[in-house]
Amino acid sequence: MYDKILDEQIEWFERNLDKVLSAFQKRIETLIGDLQTTNGILIYSDINVQQAYQSYAALQQMLQESGFNELVQAAQEKENDILKYMREHRPDGAVPLAFTMQTAEKLQGMSAIYATQFQSVAAQEMRNIQQIIVKSVIAGIDSEDAIQQIRDVLENNLKRYATTYFNTSRGEFIQAVEYATKDEYEGELFWEYQGPIDDLTRPACRIGMGIDPDGRYPNAPFFTDEERIAFEAETAGDREYNCRHDFIQIEPEYYRDNVK
Repeated sequence: MYDKILDEQIEWFERNLDKVLSAFQKRIETLIGDLQTTNGILIYSDINVQQAYQSYAALQQMLQESGFNELVQAAQEKENDILKYMREHRPDGAVPLAFTMQTAEKLQGMSAIYATQFQSVAAQEMRNIQQIIVKSVIAGIDSEDAIQQIRDVLENNLKRYATTYFNTSRGEFIQAVEYATKDEYEGELFWEYQGPIDDLTRPACRIGMGIDPDGRYPNAPFFTDEERIAFEAETAGDREYNCRHDFIQIEPEYYRDNVK
């Protein structure tokens, strides 16, 4: 249902993250190139050891100069695009979105948490890169080998974790909007579990979608509020990262029309 806007944002994030990491990689190569070497081998000198142990702050600054902070801020701002899309593409039977100032403040608070988590991911990987530099100087390895190790960290860790967190934050934002609407709704609560059905659909989500019947949720993808709460608690671990499915609040009449 919201696949289009999510796919667009994921493609946008991955494209721009690649630009950031490419610029950062070039700065890394300059940093390593400034270390003392003999025939390309990093030497265990006082200057190299000092620079290696002090490299964390330099790495943090280099990452920001490469545009990481701007990317995180732009990602926050793109939540407004999701909200607009949700307003314009409510599915059949869905309760209209409703917001108060308090709701907006809650969503802003969540957005701030997302930004902090992105920075935490980056900080951890800067520590990992610093360790590579320190160990490379102490062990006296080829500078190109050190650079390759750092490339692997950027590709396998920072890129992968940042992308995973971005994808997860989009789904969490959509669900938060739905739950905010619930808090403003007066009446009995009913839900429909929605999202794509393909080879990537997880077992828990197949149950939620009603593809694989489960006696605990006999009317899936339609849920009472009690069933939703139970399902959320039971499948939280399975759906923690990269989940593309959400509970959409639906009108009681729509629920009863679809549950016989």
